[in-house]
Amino acid sequence: YRYEYLLFLGRWTQKEYLLKMERTMPIADWVNRELSNDAKILIESEPRQFYFNRDLIRDGYLKHRTHYNEILKNPSSISQFFKSHGITHILLTDPVSERILETASTLRTFTKSHLVKKIYQVESQNIRDQKYFYRLYQVT
Repeated sequence: YRYEYLLFLGRWTQKEYLLKMERTMPIADWVNRELSNDAKILIESEPRQFYFNRDLIRDGYLKHRTHYNEILKNPSSISQFFKSHGITHILLTDPVSERILETASTLRTFTKSHLVKKIYQVESQNIRDQKYFYRLYQVT
């Protein structure tokens, strides 16, 4: 409870508290402010989804349910597949300390294609856990 007392004593605002304690706050805050309400985001691996006020789909579940990563090989077929599922954005998450060590998944390869545009990136500001780097892409 060593951090909560800063909130209760009024030394941190609620927004400061959430930014410093919850790693997804910087990206969730931006998404909730800037993306339309009908945005649907495919999330690669982020387990902390509490603060997003948009529809989210986990890539692992989509792969398991549809096997798109085994069936679809070219960027245009993947783009059409995502659009058919209403997916408008993709969120990639990397620990800051391992940002250079990207894995070559179907989703990550797709985000390097001309059919995707990076629209925002931010680093978490949390003080308790490892920091994370978020990259948000729009499926064009």
